[in-house]
Amino acid sequence: FLQVFLIAMLFVNANVFAQELTFDITNATGVDLLYIQVSESNDSNWGSDIIPDDVFYDGDTFTVSLPIYENTICAHDMKVTDFEDDYVILTGADLCELYEITLLFDDNGQLTWYLE
Repeated sequence: FLQVFLIAMLFVNANVFAQELTFDITNATGVDLLYIQVSESNDSNWGSDIIPDDVFYDGDTFTVSLPIYENTICAHDMKVTDFEDDYVILTGADLCELYEITLLFDDNGQLTWYLE
């Protein structure tokens, strides 16, 4: 019985770790972007670039899948860098409740995001 229980627990844990935070990102900035890095809001280190190709062209959309671990939190930040090495940090997206991010410039010319 103990062996069956342990095997069942491993299977349950494997399913938990197989889950992902999945969302789309659209570039509506009017400029091409070089890097997008994502990290949990409580993490001081940025993750790897999530752009699937070398360039995230204006008008393009791609799907992001981030793994969920036992200690994953929903609040994430995003660092967006253009080809002039200028970057903006956008904070506090709840990726557990999010399906789409649109990057754009607001009325003041600041890079921002629209979360759906």
